Amino acid sequence: MFRQLGMWRTQRALRKNIETNGWTIVPVEGPDFGWAYTVGLWERFGLPELITFTLSGDDAARLIAEAQACIATTNLSLEDGLLWNDLGFECCWRRVSESQYLGFQWFYFTKWYYESRASRREPVECFQLFSPDNAGRFPWEDGCSEGVRRCQPQLFRPFDPDLPGGGALEVADGV
Repeated sequence: MFRQLGMWRTQRALRKNIETNGWTIVPVEGPDFGWAYTVGLWERFGLPELITFTLSGDDAARLIAEAQACIATTNLSLEDGLLWNDLGFECCWRRVSESQYLGFQWFYFTKWYYESRASRREPVECFQLFSPDNAGRFPWEDGCSEGVRRCQPQLFRPFDPDLPGGGALEVADGV
């Protein structure tokens, strides 16, 4: 369904990059939006893994690289719902639901790497970075731009395999 950017980025290439740098970023190009996620932050720095969605995988990878550098240098402790403006614009961090890790392929290489290192299948801690629309509303808020809502899946919601293409359940309380 989705294409990992740069087909040369096989598991061997990722493993080599992680051995060299201690971690890596995987950009992914989808049909309507792109995303990027980290592999190895939990092991290298004791940080949660990160994921973000934008219009392209390369843009998402750049945003993740900037966010990771900022988190590492400021010793920021991520928590669900944390509003953050250290990148020059307001963002929000949300804790990814464990069911998203186990139920869908957003984190293919993170799951593979963790399973190969820990010899067990379970999610690692992960946070998703959200950007607001032009009016400052996030995808889970009423009135948020449909385009912003559509290109930023809300992975903090439980995975539902019965939704078309899999996805996040809507929650009555709006959070």
